[in-house]
Amino acid sequence: MIYFQTWYDPLRQFQLIGGQMQLVATNDDATAYYPGAGLSVSSNGSLAGTGIVWGLTGSKDFLGGPLQTGTLMAFDAADVSRTLWASPASDDWLYVVHTKPTIANGRVYVPTASNEIAVYTTR
Repeated sequence: MIYFQTWYDPLRQFQLIGGQMQLVATNDDATAYYPGAGLSVSSNGSLAGTGIVWGLTGSKDFLGGPLQTGTLMAFDAADVSRTLWASPASDDWLYVVHTKPTIANGRVYVPTASNEIAVYTTR
């Protein structure tokens, strides 16, 4: 699978068949987000059904404007139309454009403009 997202566009999932990317998305997430960030993918080794696509969103295009609260999103890697989880607004960290989450040792690390790193446990 190839996962792709542009600004104010849904997360799209494309299938590779015979080394060729199919031009029609297999699945789309129904919501358009302001990403400005890369996507990260994790899984529990090669165990089927454990793939997760992680992405960061901000509440709006704030270039030149005030910083906005961010959200960490988790989607099913087999079907990105299925949102698995979103960080609660009460976490209240400030979104940094053009960053992506890092996954290691069962945790997801999110760089923030709040002079902190938000850490989420995936277990």
